[in-house]
Amino acid sequence: MMVKRNYLLFIGLLSICTLWSCKPRQDADSKVLYVEGLSEEKSEDAAKKFEEPTDDEPQVIEDAVNMMLMSAAKDAQESEGKNLMRFTHAKTIGCVGAKFKVESDIPAPYKVGLFQKSYEYKTWIRFSSFAFKPASDATPDNRGMALKILDVPYRKLADYGETSQNVDLVLTNDISFFFRTPVMFKGFLENLASGKKPQDWLAANPSEGAIFKRNVMSGMLGSLLDGTYGSMTPFLIGGSNAMKIVAEPQKKFNMPRGTTPDFLREKLEKDLKSKKDFTFDIFIIPFEHRSVTPIEDPGVDWTTKRIKVAELTIPKQDPNIVQERLAFCEQLQYSPWRTLPEHRPLGGINRLRRAAYTKLAKFRHAKVQYSEPTAGEFPEM
Repeated sequence: MMVKRNYLLFIGLLSICTLWSCKPRQDADSKVLYVEGLSEEKSEDAAKKFEEPTDDEPQVIEDAVNMMLMSAAKDAQESEGKNLMRFTHAKTIGCVGAKFKVESDIPAPYKVGLFQKSYEYKTWIRFSSFAFKPASDATPDNRGMALKILDVPYRKLADYGETSQNVDLVLTNDISFFFRTPVMFKGFLENLASGKKPQDWLAANPSEGAIFKRNVMSGMLGSLLDGTYGSMTPFLIGGSNAMKIVAEPQKKFNMPRGTTPDFLREKLEKDLKSKKDFTFDIFIIPFEHRSVTPIEDPGVDWTTKRIKVAELTIPKQDPNIVQERLAFCEQLQYSPWRTLPEHRPLGGINRLRRAAYTKLAKFRHAKVQYSEPTAGEFPEM
């Protein structure tokens, strides 16, 4: 009877692999056989169930990316090529090592992709400010927390799968985004190109201006470890559902804001000298219906019940090393498209990001040999 049951389980596994074009793989740390879910093609098909791109979107995205590249080229010329910064999130506030541990009791519909197996991944975190140019930490701004989860042993999207085993989660201090569509973002860039200020565009778009104000207010922190960070845009979770991602600190300290130019960095270094670990709970917010959880409008808050899928723990670290790592994190490339087919980015803003992140990163590293970090290079903590 046991032999028959095992045979049936094996046949079932083969059937799943045939259906989803997946490959069995042996886990390096155990004897457990797990399955790499969606193929690139199946992922693209799944996205089509959710997405509604406009006919003119490819041209809009091309125009917007070209404007960003022109702006980057101008900045490079003015700095004589010595200071090629990111288009946004230009200031690296902190660079820390962390552990990303996937939960073991995730509900079955969401136990896919990165979350299919309980495992602890070594992770780099880059904390940043949204502004185009580095500014004082005392200046109101949205803050970013970008995760680079190292050596994830599953099939990746083709965008980066040949050169990296890592997965990026790009999060900022809100769950919604004031740029709702590629057309809107292009209009913002045209506004800047004409010599107008960002405030002019926000005044002309009051609904988006209100979201922007909330984004900025969310980033007015006394400590980066007090912040709640979200993906803002949606992603697949498997072949039939979508999600947004939120990182929520298990304990908030509500520290008062400082006034010095680098007070957030200084506070982070002080926090990491303590004997305590700092932990964020990682939640997904599942898609419910286009009317309440729209895919093509990241300006709408998703209020579906959150489901915990992981914990992100930042252990005690030498603050002097944290300071030295700033240059390392400054050179890292991040993209929401460095991910698994099960978590394919969705919506117009993510389709814009696909082109923008790739081309801007190539421009920024045109004269630098870039390679992704690995878990083998990760320091002991």
